Amino acid sequence: VVGKDCPVRYQKRWESEEGVKVLGFVSDLDSLYEQCVATVAPIYSGSGTCIKVQESLLRGRICIASDFALRGWPICECVLENGIIRLDNGEGWRAVLQSMPWTQQGLEVRLPAIARKIFTFGRFVHAVGTLITGSACEGAVGAPTAMDRNAFAG
Repeated sequence: VVGKDCPVRYQKRWESEEGVKVLGFVSDLDSLYEQCVATVAPIYSGSGTCIKVQESLLRGRICIASDFALRGWPICECVLENGIIRLDNGEGWRAVLQSMPWTQQGLEVRLPAIARKIFTFGRFVHAVGTLITGSACEGAVGAPTAMDRNAFAG
């Protein structure tokens, strides 16, 4: 478990689980990513897009994430084939981590391409425009319209 300011009560609870280490703040994320095949983003509050999900995919790692962590992602794109496992059940996290046949085969190329396809400048422009005008988005939160996709492709 990586992240700054982890409350001691969580650290003790999580480290009681077999195979779990709470590292706290880590200055070299590159070497840590090289050692893992998946990340977990159990995020339930905050603002903006959860960069942890994109960062994981851009590094070719599967991301197991809460619905809140996936806000801004089109729902149809949140599937295992795209490196995303949606999970909001606290007990379900353990089961997924224990049952997955974790392999990196082909993920280092495929997952970054998916993240780059989803988060484009056109989507950013659309999201900012929606925020400014207050108009609702089509489909998932932040999903661009057909016109936006054509006008701001790439």
